Amino acid sequence: MNTMTKVGALALAIAATGLVNAYGQVSVATNNPPGGSFLGHIGSNPNAVEVRHNGNQPIEWFTDSLIRMRLYEDRTQTINNFPVRQEGYLGISNIEAFNLGGNGAFSRLHLADSSSGFISGYAPVNGFRGWMRNGVNFTGNADQGYVGQKYGALDRSDMILQWSNDPGMGQFSPDYLRFIFTSSYDTTMTTGARSVEGLEAMRFLPLTDSTLNVGIGDFFAAADDPTEHLDVLDGRVRIRQLPTESAMDTANQFVVVNSDGVLGWRNLPAGTGGVDCDWDILTGSRVLRSGSAAPNPTSSCPDRGWLYSVGTQNYGYKMQIFHDDLDRNVPGGLQVDYKGDDGGPYSYGYAMYGGMSASAGTPGPGTMTGVRGNVTGARRTGTGVYGMATGTGGSEDALDIHGVHGVAAPGGGTTRRAYGVMGLVSAQGTGAITNAYGVHGSVANTDPATTFRAGVYGTSPVVYTDTNSTGALGSWAGYFQGMVRISSNAYVNGNVLVTSDASLKTNVEDITNARELIAALQPKSYEFIPQQHPHMQMPPGRQLGLMAPEVQEVLPELVERVPIPAEYDTTGTMVAEATSHLAINYNGFIPVLIAAVKEQQQTISEVTASVAQEASEMQDLRNLLEEQRTRIDHMEQLLAECCNRPAPDGLREGGINNVPELHDTEGDRKLRIQPNPFSESTTVFYMLERSGRSQLMANSADGKQLRVLQEANLESGSYQYEWNTADLAAGIYYVTLLLDGQPVVKKAVKVNR
Repeated sequence: MNTMTKVGALALAIAATGLVNAYGQVSVATNNPPGGSFLGHIGSNPNAVEVRHNGNQPIEWFTDSLIRMRLYEDRTQTINNFPVRQEGYLGISNIEAFNLGGNGAFSRLHLADSSSGFISGYAPVNGFRGWMRNGVNFTGNADQGYVGQKYGALDRSDMILQWSNDPGMGQFSPDYLRFIFTSSYDTTMTTGARSVEGLEAMRFLPLTDSTLNVGIGDFFAAADDPTEHLDVLDGRVRIRQLPTESAMDTANQFVVVNSDGVLGWRNLPAGTGGVDCDWDILTGSRVLRSGSAAPNPTSSCPDRGWLYSVGTQNYGYKMQIFHDDLDRNVPGGLQVDYKGDDGGPYSYGYAMYGGMSASAGTPGPGTMTGVRGNVTGARRTGTGVYGMATGTGGSEDALDIHGVHGVAAPGGGTTRRAYGVMGLVSAQGTGAITNAYGVHGSVANTDPATTFRAGVYGTSPVVYTDTNSTGALGSWAGYFQGMVRISSNAYVNGNVLVTSDASLKTNVEDITNARELIAALQPKSYEFIPQQHPHMQMPPGRQLGLMAPEVQEVLPELVERVPIPAEYDTTGTMVAEATSHLAINYNGFIPVLIAAVKEQQQTISEVTASVAQEASEMQDLRNLLEEQRTRIDHMEQLLAECCNRPAPDGLREGGINNVPELHDTEGDRKLRIQPNPFSESTTVFYMLERSGRSQLMANSADGKQLRVLQEANLESGSYQYEWNTADLAAGIYYVTLLLDGQPVVKKAVKVNR
């Protein structure tokens, strides 16, 4: 295109005179060649296209009649108090004023941008430094940055990535230096490489003039800032290799991390060998020790005030260990395997020792426990504390072996309760307990050589005191607050005492009709059936006792139904179902028997008194009879003479029926015998004028009592008694009627048939 060549030649020629500015342009209205408007050579021209000014003047590029780019001449400008030689600097901006006035380009290439025309917006100088020469300066939005070299001494250059902020770190918030990765845009993504923002890999955050935090991670997505000098937002940190040079052997610090993930230094204790302050090595004593120093709240090393936690973030005890078999299956939480010998200064050994006492100068806690074991959620067998002891296994005899041994000893004060071994069953959960044992003891040894077996054995010194005045001392080999059940025999060397203090009782009443109660009981002999109830361990052989159902009808308060729990073997299998049976309180018979004896004694006393009264009365009768004896004997002689006299003067002719009866008007009204005389039987008629205790007795001729014909408490009235005398010899007898001790006597004569 000739026009363009001519224009270029003309421009160069005019420029050579140095009189006027030279312009090369294609904006002439008539200059519209077929190939388009341009400034330069056509493609076949081998010459280079030059944009030049042979004078020390800038070269400027325009669009829309505005300067967009300027190549600066050799000049020096003061920028932010730094002299800047701008020779060959290139400034590009959308703001024409950037290249027409002000400071111009800051470095070899300066890209300036702003949405406003204020120089503080498109060319702020606050962060500029004079060493920003060979690189690219970026200004805009009232901030500045630089990417390029920073020269030092000869052949010493640093590559710089610099950014700045407004004066004062807090104004409009600090500006970040961020590393962002982007990929293809996805309108649905709000964070990450496909979002508008992109994936932030690193962020630098200036805090003050002397501090700056570095964050690794997408802090934009987290809506957060790095809070430490180096802050890794997420993910893991890996160090491929740590220093191994010998200098580390004498290092006296190590790195630790807290629960927030912050790293920090911990000091090692004084000494050599690289030992940290968590553990002290006492080489001479061969001891590894930790936390033995006096408490120091400001120290970072463990001391006596520190707690130790293993496997858990909880720390409620001096040492707390947590393990979950879901993390790793192991058979136990803590194992101590201690092997002792017969030598050395100790004659004893503890595989595990737990001791607790009050702190100096304090009374200590209200409850102290040397060793405590808890088992929760046991599926088959749960043991809070398990102890096992075996003998030597050789020929040497063991004096004592204890599976569990507990000792309780009082201190200087008064101990209210001391338990060598204590067991407690409590329903703390929501489940049900079939059989609950506070303390369970059993003997599984059936070796015939074993001479003594006791599931639970307790001893206590026997102290005898004046129990009637002071009471016995509290010395019990076994003390039970509640019911006690013994499935087999119970043997007691001393006495069995039952609480019976009157101050503990109410509704006290005398026992009546005790003889009738005892008479209603039916003692039995029997044998138990142990083969049907082996878990009850009932005694074999013949037994003496009562049947509970029969006793329950007579004395129901002495019979109780006792529950028998189900029995299970070691695998949890039920070997005997739960049941119940009736039991008798045999001690309860004692007061009934005492009352019956007292009633019997009362009867005996009454009978004795009555007999004594009767004896006195009988003595009076004997005296009366003795007085009558002479008269009777005389009458008998007359009667005999009469009976033997020949008829018609005697009675022989008529026989026994013609013997006249003896009559006593008053006596006949109260007592009458008909017939009398008689040969075998006769009837005794008597009348009681008042109610009372009556006795009808027969005596021989010499006054000796033969028998009591009838005895009863009768009402007033007439009565009769059929008297069979077949066992009596013929002769004279006397029938006496006693009414409350008052006698009426009639003579009875028995003759041969």
